[in-house]
Amino acid sequence: MLTLIAIAGFVFLLAVIWCIHTMKKGFTPLSADKERWREQFKEEERRLIKEQKEISTEEQQHVLEVAVRDLLRLDEKKETTIESHDGTVTVVAPENSWILAFHGSDQELHSTHKVLHSPGFWTLTTRNACRKFLTIDELMQTFHAELNGEAEEEESVLSVRKRHHAKQISAWDH
Repeated sequence: MLTLIAIAGFVFLLAVIWCIHTMKKGFTPLSADKERWREQFKEEERRLIKEQKEISTEEQQHVLEVAVRDLLRLDEKKETTIESHDGTVTVVAPENSWILAFHGSDQELHSTHKVLHSPGFWTLTTRNACRKFLTIDELMQTFHAELNGEAEEEESVLSVRKRHHAKQISAWDH
Protein backbone atom coordinates (compact mmCIF):
# COMPACT_ATOMS: atom_id res chain seq x y z
CA MET A 1 0.00 0.00 0.00
CA LEU A 2 2.84 2.38 0.87
CA THR A 3 4.55 1.74 -2.47
CA LEU A 4 1.33 2.57 -4.33
CA ILE A 5 1.12 5.89 -2.52
CA ALA A 6 4.79 6.61 -3.32
CA ILE A 7 4.24 5.81 -7.02
CA ALA A 8 1.09 7.95 -7.11
CA GLY A 9 2.99 10.82 -5.44
CA PHE A 10 5.82 10.51 -7.97
CA VAL A 11 3.37 10.54 -10.90
CA PHE A 12 1.59 13.56 -9.39
CA LEU A 13 4.94 15.37 -9.00
CA LEU A 14 5.81 14.66 -12.66
CA ALA A 15 2.39 15.96 -13.73
CA VAL A 16 2.91 19.17 -11.73
CA ILE A 17 6.37 19.69 -13.29
CA TRP A 18 4.96 19.11 -16.77
CA CYS A 19 2.11 21.58 -16.12
CA ILE A 20 4.52 24.26 -14.89
CA HIS A 21 6.74 23.71 -17.92
CA THR A 22 3.76 23.95 -20.27
CA MET A 23 2.48 27.11 -18.58
CA LYS A 24 5.88 28.79 -18.93
CA LYS A 25 6.40 27.80 -22.53
CA GLY A 26 2.82 27.44 -23.69
CA PHE A 27 1.43 25.26 -26.41
CA THR A 28 2.87 26.31 -29.74
CA PRO A 29 2.05 25.06 -33.20
CA LEU A 30 4.66 23.11 -35.12
CA SER A 31 5.29 26.01 -37.49
CA ALA A 32 6.21 28.28 -34.56
CA ASP A 33 8.61 25.65 -33.21
CA LYS A 34 10.20 25.28 -36.65
CA GLU A 35 10.62 29.04 -36.94
CA ARG A 36 12.16 29.22 -33.47
CA TRP A 37 14.65 26.46 -34.35
CA ARG A 38 15.50 28.14 -37.66
CA GLU A 39 16.21 31.39 -35.86
CA GLN A 40 18.43 29.61 -33.33
CA PHE A 41 20.27 27.89 -36.18
CA LYS A 42 20.80 31.20 -38.00
CA GLU A 43 22.02 32.81 -34.78
CA GLU A 44 24.53 29.98 -34.33
CA GLU A 45 25.73 30.43 -37.93
CA ARG A 46 26.22 34.17 -37.30
CA ARG A 47 28.19 33.37 -34.14
CA LEU A 48 30.40 30.90 -36.02
CA ILE A 49 31.07 33.41 -38.82
CA LYS A 50 32.03 36.00 -36.21
CA GLU A 51 34.36 33.53 -34.51
CA GLN A 52 35.87 32.58 -37.86
CA LYS A 53 36.73 36.23 -38.48
CA GLU A 54 38.68 36.26 -35.22
CA ILE A 55 40.88 33.29 -36.17
CA SER A 56 44.39 34.19 -37.33
CA THR A 57 45.51 33.60 -40.90
CA GLU A 58 47.96 30.92 -39.79
CA GLU A 59 45.19 28.99 -38.02
CA GLN A 60 42.90 29.33 -41.07
CA GLN A 61 45.64 27.84 -43.27
CA HIS A 62 46.12 24.98 -40.83
CA VAL A 63 42.36 24.30 -40.87
CA LEU A 64 42.50 24.22 -44.69
CA GLU A 65 45.31 21.66 -44.70
CA VAL A 66 43.52 19.44 -42.19
CA ALA A 67 40.25 19.67 -44.15
CA VAL A 68 41.97 18.67 -47.40
CA ARG A 69 43.75 15.73 -45.76
CA ASP A 70 40.48 14.59 -44.16
CA LEU A 71 38.59 14.82 -47.46
CA LEU A 72 41.25 12.82 -49.31
CA ARG A 73 41.26 10.23 -46.52
CA LEU A 74 37.48 9.88 -46.66
CA ASP A 75 37.47 9.57 -50.44
CA GLU A 76 40.35 7.08 -50.22
CA LYS A 77 42.40 8.95 -52.82
CA LYS A 78 45.73 7.23 -52.22
CA GLU A 79 47.25 8.31 -55.54
CA THR A 80 47.14 12.01 -54.63
CA THR A 81 49.93 13.87 -52.89
CA ILE A 82 49.66 16.92 -50.66
CA GLU A 83 52.30 19.59 -50.25
CA SER A 84 51.88 22.45 -47.82
CA HIS A 85 54.15 25.49 -47.92
CA ASP A 86 53.85 29.27 -47.54
CA GLY A 87 50.19 29.06 -46.55
CA THR A 88 49.05 27.13 -49.61
CA VAL A 89 48.07 23.51 -50.00
CA THR A 90 48.94 21.90 -53.32
CA VAL A 91 47.13 18.68 -54.20
CA VAL A 92 48.54 16.70 -57.10
CA ALA A 93 46.64 13.81 -58.67
CA PRO A 94 47.67 11.88 -61.78
CA GLU A 95 45.15 13.75 -63.94
CA ASN A 96 45.07 17.22 -62.35
CA SER A 97 46.50 19.52 -59.70
CA TRP A 98 44.92 22.12 -57.43
CA ILE A 99 46.23 24.91 -55.24
CA LEU A 100 44.07 25.81 -52.26
CA ALA A 101 44.84 28.85 -50.14
CA PHE A 102 43.45 31.26 -47.58
CA HIS A 103 44.04 34.96 -48.13
CA GLY A 104 43.61 37.28 -45.20
CA SER A 105 45.59 39.84 -43.35
CA ASP A 106 46.47 40.33 -39.72
CA GLN A 107 47.14 43.82 -38.47
CA GLU A 108 48.66 44.53 -35.08
CA LEU A 109 47.40 47.55 -33.17
CA HIS A 110 50.44 48.81 -31.32
CA SER A 111 48.46 51.07 -28.99
CA THR A 112 46.41 48.20 -27.54
CA HIS A 113 48.72 45.27 -28.35
CA LYS A 114 45.89 43.45 -30.11
CA VAL A 115 45.75 41.83 -33.53
CA LEU A 116 42.91 42.44 -35.98
CA HIS A 117 42.12 39.58 -38.35
CA SER A 118 40.40 40.30 -41.64
CA PRO A 119 37.58 38.02 -42.79
CA GLY A 120 39.65 36.89 -45.78
CA PHE A 121 38.65 34.55 -48.56
CA TRP A 122 39.56 31.11 -49.88
CA THR A 123 40.84 30.35 -53.37
CA LEU A 124 40.94 27.25 -55.53
CA THR A 125 43.37 27.48 -58.44
CA THR A 126 43.44 24.96 -61.27
CA ARG A 127 45.13 25.02 -64.65
CA ASN A 128 42.13 26.81 -66.12
CA ALA A 129 40.87 29.21 -63.47
CA CYS A 130 41.16 30.73 -60.02
CA ARG A 131 37.93 30.88 -58.02
CA LYS A 132 37.24 32.73 -54.77
CA PHE A 133 35.02 31.50 -51.93
CA LEU A 134 33.77 33.19 -48.78
CA THR A 135 33.66 30.03 -46.65
CA ILE A 136 35.79 26.92 -46.40
CA ASP A 137 32.67 24.78 -46.83
CA GLU A 138 32.02 26.21 -50.30
CA LEU A 139 35.67 25.69 -51.20
CA MET A 140 35.66 22.07 -50.04
CA GLN A 141 32.39 21.32 -51.90
CA THR A 142 33.86 22.59 -55.15
CA PHE A 143 37.20 20.87 -54.55
CA HIS A 144 35.46 17.57 -53.77
CA ALA A 145 33.39 17.78 -56.96
CA GLU A 146 36.48 18.55 -59.06
CA LEU A 147 38.49 15.84 -57.36
CA ASN A 148 35.89 13.25 -58.35
CA GLY A 149 35.43 14.71 -61.84
CA GLU A 150 31.81 15.55 -61.13
CA ALA A 151 29.80 18.63 -61.86
CA GLU A 152 29.65 20.93 -58.88
CA GLU A 153 26.95 19.68 -56.57
CA GLU A 154 25.60 20.81 -53.23
CA GLU A 155 27.21 18.30 -50.91
CA SER A 156 28.59 19.20 -47.55
CA VAL A 157 31.59 17.71 -45.84
CA LEU A 158 29.18 16.16 -43.35
CA SER A 159 27.42 14.19 -46.09
CA VAL A 160 30.80 12.95 -47.36
CA ARG A 161 31.58 11.74 -43.83
CA LYS A 162 28.21 9.97 -43.62
CA ARG A 163 28.74 8.28 -46.98
CA HIS A 164 32.23 7.14 -45.92
CA HIS A 165 30.84 5.80 -42.63
CA ALA A 166 28.14 3.88 -44.53
CA LYS A 167 30.86 2.34 -46.76
CA GLN A 168 32.79 1.21 -43.69
CA ILE A 169 29.71 -0.36 -42.11
CA SER A 170 28.82 -2.22 -45.32
CA ALA A 171 32.44 -3.46 -45.54
CA TRP A 172 32.24 -4.77 -41.97
CA ASP A 173 28.96 -6.57 -42.72
CA HIS A 174 30.54 -8.61 -45.54
